[in-house]
Amino acid sequence: MADVPLQVISEQSASERRITPSWSISQLKAKLEPVTGIPPSAQKIFLKTPNQERLPVEGEDEDHTYLTSFNLVAYAELQVSCNELCFLSCPKTRCCVLVHPCGSPSVSPVGYGTVR
Repeated sequence: MADVPLQVISEQSASERRITPSWSISQLKAKLEPVTGIPPSAQKIFLKTPNQERLPVEGEDEDHTYLTSFNLVAYAELQVSCNELCFLSCPKTRCCVLVHPCGSPSVSPVGYGTVR
């Protein structure tokens, strides 16, 4: 199955990425960490399709739930947020920010470097 171009959107970034439908959710989360700065264990992912459905990308066993289970449509949005209070490393400025799980647009700078 061919890669699908999707828009990956988070508090810190937005970019187009090619996603391989045969990946598991765990593989996707690991690949999104360098893009979003959000650790895989703290990621909450939603797929927003062109017809405006917003579906959670989750499974009971994320190592064995594959993206083929979801309706990946070219240029749909993968919305990635923190599911807990977490620190993010901003890829552009390399500073760390504290983000609240509600996805609040207000973030607080907490220093420099990467916190994990």
